[in-house]
Amino acid sequence: MSSLKKITRIVLAAAAMCAVFCQTAQAKGVDTNYTQVNGEVAKEARKKYTKLKGKNKDSVTMMVYMLGTDLESQSGMATADLNEMLYAGLNNRNVNVIVQTGGCKRWRNSVISAGKTQRWSISGKGIGLLEEEKTKVSMTDEDELSDFIRYCAKKAPADRYILVFWDHGGGSVSGYGYDETRPNDSMNIGEIAKGLKDGGVKFDFVGFDCCLMGTLETAIAVEPYADYMIASEETEPGTGWYYTNWLKLLNENSSTNTLNLGRQICDDFTAKNAMYASSIPPRMRCMLPVRERRCRWWTWRS
Repeated sequence: MSSLKKITRIVLAAAAMCAVFCQTAQAKGVDTNYTQVNGEVAKEARKKYTKLKGKNKDSVTMMVYMLGTDLESQSGMATADLNEMLYAGLNNRNVNVIVQTGGCKRWRNSVISAGKTQRWSISGKGIGLLEEEKTKVSMTDEDELSDFIRYCAKKAPADRYILVFWDHGGGSVSGYGYDETRPNDSMNIGEIAKGLKDGGVKFDFVGFDCCLMGTLETAIAVEPYADYMIASEETEPGTGWYYTNWLKLLNENSSTNTLNLGRQICDDFTAKNAMYASSIPPRMRCMLPVRERRCRWWTWRS
């Protein structure tokens, strides 16, 4: 067995262990939230676009723009995160999760096609195909992003919208995304802003499950279209966000406060990836291929 295959197997095993840890911790009532939420808002801040009704009365549509790339084709990270969404057991009729998949040469599951761009619903019943393109489109094209946003808003109109970008990230330098079927392109910050504008939706929060997107430039681009942004200033391990627990919160109460959702996302991310790092043998940590982090190689090396 080659060294690369050994490393990949270790990474996948570590990711599975981390998922079990987070699920088990919550099941046993162990609080994985370690931070205190600061709810202070500057008096100069604009009014929020999203006003929650409360008491589980809010309809929610979560959009996941999932560019699989080598994170999936080599390491199955997108499949792992889709499974985390499924493990949430979504059965609240007010909560809809729609995922667009593409930009990947090979999906490590038997459902998603690498030859098409597809849109899926995620629920406790499983993953269901909603729509597919006859040909692959470039998911680093801002027009494709805006089309996805409009599709979701029409398919599942809601009181509360969430958008998650899933893939590599290059921050203010190169922006979001790397379509493995169309190399040497990404969606820069200006194009992200245009995609959000043309999508015509105001979001409760926009999240980036990618490296390096927690920058002032990204925040300026996102602010006109969202009340909150969740993103990492640093590089992310390939395992990225842990989706099960915060989606369970939404499932239990679609009116869950956004700050509490954000805290769950950030603290689960910390807990999951701390265990992920500790499960890799020390001598192997320096050998992890660049694709195991959600940044482009030239960003990682800079």
